Amino acid sequence: MSDRIFRKWRQWLRRICDDQLRPLLVQQHMFSQLTQCTSDYAGTYQGVDLARWIEQGYIAVACTCVRRMTEERPEQPRTLQCPKCAHRFPVRPSHSRNRSVSLVMLLQELLQHVKANPNSLTIEWFRKGWKTATLANREFARIMKNRRVKRLTDRRIKRDLKALKDAAKPIRLLVNTQIAHTAFDRRHRPRVRYARLERALRLLVETFKRYFLLIEGDEVILDIAPSQYRVMDDLRKVWPHGTPARVGPGGHP
Repeated sequence: MSDRIFRKWRQWLRRICDDQLRPLLVQQHMFSQLTQCTSDYAGTYQGVDLARWIEQGYIAVACTCVRRMTEERPEQPRTLQCPKCAHRFPVRPSHSRNRSVSLVMLLQELLQHVKANPNSLTIEWFRKGWKTATLANREFARIMKNRRVKRLTDRRIKRDLKALKDAAKPIRLLVNTQIAHTAFDRRHRPRVRYARLERALRLLVETFKRYFLLIEGDEVILDIAPSQYRVMDDLRKVWPHGTPARVGPGGHP
């Protein structure tokens, strides 16, 4: 297999990890500290505007990152029709879009490669980077989600692509109609709950880890230590420990 292809895939993995996934996990880690601080203040007005402002920022960042990681490369070049002769001419994609990278684009490239070379990414090839065959077999089964599969197939990649696209579909629609753009018709604005967003993030992380392990032959470290990016102390100045005063009828404690 060409080393040039692997170098490109590894470069893509590093860019996706450093510029998309890791910053998202940092935002998620910091936002989780906010939810811990404000959980006891549900039903009160303590720092409500600040909490709403942080929440809106996190949702915008997280949803935009989901959209970025699931961006697809155009399969067919666009064409324009000449108004005089009615002939259609191909239009090259913009430089910025053609140079974009995403997890979905990486899987699409792998899909094309596997279709052209069905016996290239096999368990025998995977074993070459491991000390023992037993350990290699275990990790390869984890990547394929099946112990009996002996090579990466187009079916496996298509399943992962479909899962990513299905999980990201309402989130991408939210970004395209409310965050990055403003839809004129408000009746079709999607509603994305935290649970759906968190499921999509978990799927992105899990899928990235599997294909990173396949291409790099090693685990990717994405865990954030509790001491890193700690904003809890600052947030506790607004939402301190203790029993907050509840809001009663008429807006009074």
